[in-house]
Amino acid sequence: MKKVYICSPLKGIIKTEKQNIQQALRYCRFAYKQGYNPFAPHVYYTQFLKDSEDKERKDGMRMGQEWMWVFQELWVFGLRRTDGMREEIELARILGIKIRYFNEYMEELYDD
Repeated sequence: MKKVYICSPLKGIIKTEKQNIQQALRYCRFAYKQGYNPFAPHVYYTQFLKDSEDKERKDGMRMGQEWMWVFQELWVFGLRRTDGMREEIELARILGIKIRYFNEYMEELYDD
């Protein structure tokens, strides 16, 4: 099963953090139904790290990004990007990981 890193907002933009986590879980389910093994670090790490504390937020982002080298693809969801999402996209480019872009309704827009 191909491994896919799920890249979607956690903070604000349009929805609350709780709503964004629920949306990320829907994206994971979508990836699973497509035959992929999804990982959304912002869902996992926020279970025990406090995203409201700067150090723990940075640690969580770093820990999630440390896993990126094991993924075959990065899927970006939504039309607006947070700073954290932009960092993940840039790292995927550096690592040569295929990047696919989807809107919030899980319709594929294009790939990179």
